[in-house]
Amino acid sequence: MTTLRHIKTTVFLIICGLLITVISCQNSTKPVDAEKLAEDINNAKMDNPKDEKDALFMVKAAEMNDQDIRMGQLAQQRGMTNDVKALGKMMENDHSKAMTDLTAMANRKYINIPTVPTEDSKQAYNKLNEKTGIDFDKAYTALVVNGHTDAIDLYEKASSSCTDVEIKSWAQSMLPGLHTHLDQAMAAQQRLK
Repeated sequence: MTTLRHIKTTVFLIICGLLITVISCQNSTKPVDAEKLAEDINNAKMDNPKDEKDALFMVKAAEMNDQDIRMGQLAQQRGMTNDVKALGKMMENDHSKAMTDLTAMANRKYINIPTVPTEDSKQAYNKLNEKTGIDFDKAYTALVVNGHTDAIDLYEKASSSCTDVEIKSWAQSMLPGLHTHLDQAMAAQQRLK
């Protein structure tokens, strides 16, 4: 009984602290980062460092999926070549499905993930959006190649080191698609040279 009361009190205090932080940050010039907020909430409610690592993977995966969806939409609108437009469409479709699956899993596991673009994602989007013509296509394909190289590394580590079986299995199941995206992006990048 005492433990349940302690948990409820702790969660209440955390939520109050986060609300105060969000409200006070609204008056400052620096916005609250969705990734940092999700990580803070997860860390506050988890006792096991291994669970925190699983949650951290899910937060990072959500950020990557969101960025790939948004960038894919931009590539479909602004891309000059059919390769880039097709790559953008594939990114939007595949990462939207991955994000849906990830969100459902996060909800089942009571893990908070970013539901809005992170500051890093916004900056990358704005930087890409400044490009025009063939420079846009080159920048987009480079972004997909670099992003998917990082994603493959992240997912490979998660598929072997996550302690939650479902998270581990999901990470493993995503790897073939990430490799396909990387191959398609590299092929499009080569054709732009």
